Amino acid sequence: MELPVEAERFGAQLRQTRRRIGLSQVELGGNRYSGSYISYLESGRRVATAEVIEFLCDRMGVAPAELGIGVVATPAVSNVDALEALLDAERAWRDRDFPAASRFAGRAADAARLAEMPDREWQALYLQAQALYYEGHFIEGAEVATSLVTHSVSEHAPQLRAQALALSSVCYRAGDRLHTALAAAMRAVQLASEAAPALQAEALMALLSALAELGAGENEVRGAALRLEQVVDRLESENARGIASWTLGTIYFRLGENDEGMRWHNAAYALINPDRDFRQWVRLQRTMASCRLDAGIRTGVVELLNNAERGLALVGNPIDKAELALAQAKFQLLEGRPADAATLAASILRSEHTVDQDLLSGEAIVVQGDAYAALGRPAEALHAYQKAAAVFEKHGSWRLISLAWRRATTLSEQGSVKSLDKTSTA
Repeated sequence: MELPVEAERFGAQLRQTRRRIGLSQVELGGNRYSGSYISYLESGRRVATAEVIEFLCDRMGVAPAELGIGVVATPAVSNVDALEALLDAERAWRDRDFPAASRFAGRAADAARLAEMPDREWQALYLQAQALYYEGHFIEGAEVATSLVTHSVSEHAPQLRAQALALSSVCYRAGDRLHTALAAAMRAVQLASEAAPALQAEALMALLSALAELGAGENEVRGAALRLEQVVDRLESENARGIASWTLGTIYFRLGENDEGMRWHNAAYALINPDRDFRQWVRLQRTMASCRLDAGIRTGVVELLNNAERGLALVGNPIDKAELALAQAKFQLLEGRPADAATLAASILRSEHTVDQDLLSGEAIVVQGDAYAALGRPAEALHAYQKAAAVFEKHGSWRLISLAWRRATTLSEQGSVKSLDKTSTA
């Protein structure tokens, strides 16, 4: 069976046929392929093999010709084809063209599979998962990374399984799948115990982020943070030390140790080179500003927010920009401009890009509640806090659940709103 020469054209025909028959992407995939994988095919980010095409045709009850496929021998794919496809993906990654990197990496993985090069397939899929994460397609990235855990190349390589699990944890956490993220991170830490410091750090950072988001006990979070501190000095790359310092700074702010948080964040700022990774550099500044605002600290916040806004306008994805808008809304509250804060929060909630970002949306609703309270509209504020709590409960983020209900309780005890303390809204 002939593979489609143009994946985009095949994908469009597949989508049209699926919709005509009345199947969802999940239904079409059945028990063999995920809805996300069908989405990849329909968007042209993955090339369907002969086996996949045969399965899809059986599911829909159509002939291959209806998908634009002729019945001929599957063309041979050489090692050079697979290598060239991977080089295209890596070139797009270096250019920070993440949609192209994801698309090319998917094609490289398919070419490597047909050329029977499992190690190169693994490499291409890992690159695709990273690109999907940076593109803002968190769950899709997590599914690709998770598939690598059981890949044939990973079977006798615990370090590769740890690498894939750490990445899947990061993706799942960003996609609000907190318990899944925690489980993946815990497995990654176990598998990476004898690995190089860089992999140990990645696994511990994934674990720390999941624990903090879920609202784990202080001792558990602090214990993981101390383990990461012991690894930081053994990291050879300055950028890697910077990312680890960034994580530690955010964690210590969450623990209420603001001076320690500032110290680690300042270390990260000195270590992360904007010439090497400009996007991470500006995202760090957004995080630094947000953590300071949560702690009621204004020092340096204006400059950090301005730098982040200018940088993310160039390299940020829609989620980056929504997170920046949330930090800017917090700043407006701290500056005594609740109406502006409410407007910014509403813009986040209206964005089509945050529809699937429940925790981010919930945090925006909390900011709305703070703004309503400051504007003397307690009933609307209380409703906002209750609504946000329901969102957080859905995902089990006890840290954010506690935040929302503390706000609601304070408001109820006051009877009427005079002023809310400027504690964390994230």
